[in-house]
Amino acid sequence: MTLQGPAGGHAAQRLLYDADGNLTTEFAAGDMNCDGDVTFADTNIFVAKIGCPNITDCNVPCTWTHGDINGDGVLSWDDIDPYIAQLGTAGRKFEWDAENRLIRVGPLHATPAAGDVKVEYAYDYLGRRIERRKYTWQTANPPASWTLAESTRYVWSDWLLLMELDGLQGNAVLRKYTWGLDLAGLNGAGASSGAGILPAGLTGAGGIGGLLAVYDTNGTTTGQNPEADDMSYAYLYNANGDVGQVIDPNAASAAASLVARYEYDPYGGVTALSGSYAARNAIRFSTKPFDPVTGLGYWGYRWYSPKLGRWVSRDPIEEEGGTNILAYSGNCAVGNVDALGLQCSDCWTTCQSEEAQALLATARGGVICRPDGCRCACYRGSAFPSSGSQVADRIIRSCVLEHEEAHVEQESDWATYCPCSDRLTLQQHRWWGWGHQECQAYMREYTCLLLQRDGEDCRRDPLCRDVVQAEVDDALEWMRSHVCPRDADEEESPVIGFW
Repeated sequence: MTLQGPAGGHAAQRLLYDADGNLTTEFAAGDMNCDGDVTFADTNIFVAKIGCPNITDCNVPCTWTHGDINGDGVLSWDDIDPYIAQLGTAGRKFEWDAENRLIRVGPLHATPAAGDVKVEYAYDYLGRRIERRKYTWQTANPPASWTLAESTRYVWSDWLLLMELDGLQGNAVLRKYTWGLDLAGLNGAGASSGAGILPAGLTGAGGIGGLLAVYDTNGTTTGQNPEADDMSYAYLYNANGDVGQVIDPNAASAAASLVARYEYDPYGGVTALSGSYAARNAIRFSTKPFDPVTGLGYWGYRWYSPKLGRWVSRDPIEEEGGTNILAYSGNCAVGNVDALGLQCSDCWTTCQSEEAQALLATARGGVICRPDGCRCACYRGSAFPSSGSQVADRIIRSCVLEHEEAHVEQESDWATYCPCSDRLTLQQHRWWGWGHQECQAYMREYTCLLLQRDGEDCRRDPLCRDVVQAEVDDALEWMRSHVCPRDADEEESPVIGFW
C-alpha cells in the first residue's frame, strides 16, 4: 500500500503486511537501495534511475516506484525536491506476538545508528497494555547498545486507565486519571468496593468522553519537594469524545487556564495544537492514549493510525465484523466511535432504535445482529422499572450489558448461532439450549453484581444493597439449576468446582 502525503509535505509511505494482516513494515519512498533509510546513499541510484532512457534497463536494488516521491506515477526530475526534503527519514519495523499483539516498533535498518529509538510493549492476560519500554541506541560508551530510557507501567480498572508508574524509579506515580460517565452514560459510574477494586464497566462507549481529570507529577518523583511542579488538569471534549481542550482549574485567569488545545482531521490526525501541556498530554482523539514515538493510538484490542485512518492489524473476528477488516468505525469517523477496537460502530444508536427494542420485547437484554455483520450488546429500557434506588437500577443495567458482552465475545460460536452477516434486517441472536455460553455470561453478570453491590455508591444508598442482592440471588440460582462450573476459592484449591 502507498500513502501519499499532501503537496509540499512528506512524501509517500510504503506499507507492507504479513499473512495475518498486521502491519510489519513502513518505509519512505526514496529508499532506492532498500536498506530502510532514505539517505545520501540512495542519491546515486536515484539520479541513475532518472537519467536512464528506459528505467526497466537499469539494474538497481529496488523498484523504480520507490523514486516516485511526489506520487504522480512518473519517475522524473520533478521528484528531486521532495526527495531532498525526505533525506534522513527512516523506515520502521513492526513486530507482533502469536496473539497478534504489537510488541515492538523499531528502525527498519539492520544496523542501528546513534539516536535511533525503539519501543516495546507488554500485555496482561486480558490483552491490556501493562508496560511500555523505550530504548535509545547509545554509542558514547562502547560497545554500542540499546539502552533503556523509559519504563512506563499501567494500572487498569477493567479498560479504564487509572495510573501510569515509572518502572525506573520504583514504580513512582507519573500520572493519575479520574473517570466519570462516558458517552453511553455508564462507564466510571461505580466507585471502589470494600476490597479496593473498582467495579468492571465494559460498556458501549469504553470510556470515550469519560476522562475527567489528570494528576501529573511532571516527571519529578524524587529529590526534595518533588510535588512542587505537580499539575492537576481537567479535560473538555467535542461531541465524539475527542479531547478538545485541557484546562487548569486553578489558573489565575481564564486565559491562563487553557493549557492544551487540539484540532483534528476526520480520522484523528492532529492538525493544530497549542498550550504548555499539549505535547505532553497523550490522551487525545477518542479519549485514547497515543504513543509519541510511533504516532499510534491504543484502543485496547488494536492499535490505530490516524495517519492511515485505519487499524494496523486486522479485526479479531475477521470478516464476521465486515469485509473491510482494517476500517475504523465503518470509515465514518466523524459520526461513529469505536470503544476498544472491537465493537461495531455506533452500537448505542442501534440498541436504542425502535426496531432493536422491539426485538428485545421478551427479554431484558440481548445481542442485536446488524446487516453489516456487527453484533451489539443491548438492553431493553422498559424491562427495568424503577426499584426506588437509582444507583441499583444503574448497576443492574450495566451488569445485564456485561452478560450480553460475554456473548459478543464468544465469536467462535457465532457462525452457528447467529450468522447475521447474511441478514438483511436487524436480528436478535438465539442460543439453542443452555450450554457453556450462558454459563459464562451469567458468571460475568454475577461477578459484576457482587463487585458493585459492595461499592461505596451502593453502600451510601439504603435501598441499593437489597435490590442488587436480589439480582445476585437470581443469577446464582440460575447457575446452580443449570449446573454451571465455577472456579473454586483460589486460597483453597485451583481446581474447578460446581455451585
